[in-house]
Amino acid sequence: MWLSQVFTDIKVAPIVELDKTYNGYAWDFYNHGIVAAIKKDNRLKQGEDFALLNDFLLMLRVIKVSLSQLESVYKNDPVLTTFTIIEENFTTSFNKAYNINRY
Repeated sequence: MWLSQVFTDIKVAPIVELDKTYNGYAWDFYNHGIVAAIKKDNRLKQGEDFALLNDFLLMLRVIKVSLSQLESVYKNDPVLTTFTIIEENFTTSFNKAYNINRY
């Protein structure tokens, strides 16, 4: 029902190609937050880990904000609550792993 209320420019919508294999770097990082293991296990180049994880974090933020802006989503919506928790946990781990202090 609420899908009819979503108006998004296709250029900003995240796209997932289901026929490709993706590394589990974001899932691994979310579970243990160990950057060295992410680099090794996923064969990431120097700096690639930061860029990929930062992109994933930004995508989580966009989804969370987009969900919160929908008129049909109420404050305690379970999907919004779940994305909020995931985004907050990922942000905390990311900032800790890369020594980013947010004031």
